[in-house]
Amino acid sequence: MPTFLLCPDKFKGSATSQEVITSISKGILKVLPDAEVTSKAISDGGEGFATIASEHMQGEWVSVAAVDALHRPLTADYFISNRTAYIDMSSVNGLVQIEVQERNVLHSSTLGTGLLIKHAVEHKNVDKIFIGLGGSATNDGGAGMAHALGVRFLNHEGKELEPTPEQLRHCASISITGLIPLPPIIAACDVDNPLLGDNGASAIYGPQKGLRDISHADSILKHLMEIGEGTEVATVPGAGAAGGVAYGLMHYCGARLEAGFSIISEIIDLETSISNSDIIITGEGSLDAQTLNGKGPHGVLNLANKHSKPTFAIAGQAEAVARSCFKKAYTLSELGLPLSTCMEQAPALIEQLAEKLASELPSSLD
Repeated sequence: MPTFLLCPDKFKGSATSQEVITSISKGILKVLPDAEVTSKAISDGGEGFATIASEHMQGEWVSVAAVDALHRPLTADYFISNRTAYIDMSSVNGLVQIEVQERNVLHSSTLGTGLLIKHAVEHKNVDKIFIGLGGSATNDGGAGMAHALGVRFLNHEGKELEPTPEQLRHCASISITGLIPLPPIIAACDVDNPLLGDNGASAIYGPQKGLRDISHADSILKHLMEIGEGTEVATVPGAGAAGGVAYGLMHYCGARLEAGFSIISEIIDLETSISNSDIIITGEGSLDAQTLNGKGPHGVLNLANKHSKPTFAIAGQAEAVARSCFKKAYTLSELGLPLSTCMEQAPALIEQLAEKLASELPSSLD
């Protein structure tokens, strides 16, 4: 009887990684009740980054009074282990806290993310900080985050501006004299977009955050980049991640970007689990061209191929370019149901696909 390793990412808006694991496991065991099924939830730096890290090390969760992307009060958590902080920016400045009709990136900022960083530095005296970038509701180039850490954005009269894009378009100078001392910061990133342009933060990720006037938002980021003399940093692949907070972390905080999947896979020792398993099952909400550029399922596939392990995918939908990389891909979109139904009933439907995968396994491995 084969041993299965389940290592999916989340189905965004439908099911967490752990919920996907539970559904796949149920489906496999319906067909192969004696199968050995193990699991490792993964992340490529987006939502769930800190949670997954916390499941594989000793530490503590810390609650902080912060603000969401619209500067409304909330309590957010981050994880600390061995004097290293793990922060999910989506837990404080994420789309998940903002109703669709409220989304307005011109009046949003990453201030809350900066408050978590500041707390970890000043109250927990951490030696290193990992920040998972993903799922943000912002497009401020990290200005709000920098503001929380002591950077000041001033208008022509020398008055301090609120760190939202609509206010920052009036910025005439940036002062970093008040920036607090920071430990090394590593930003977990799963994209390679620059800050500006047709493939930048505003153009690629702005629309899902409610942004309509892309050129206006992009011009504000360009303005801040020019005033702050950050042209070189703005072109770094990944600088546009999370509405440009990656740019802000690099430019103001000296952070470096790393592939989120690589960070998580090392923390959870994924390669060892893959080498000890017979069949690998991964997946996420959408398998597409972006999947092949640093996303979790592609990282799993690369490790599995290294050890010659057959790898299957279960996803919400799959483009041909991504589908062809796996032994076989099973998708909710092929069930012929409305998208709303697929999203609302994702766990049950994922279980159904896993059942089909297990029943077809002998022929699929030929």
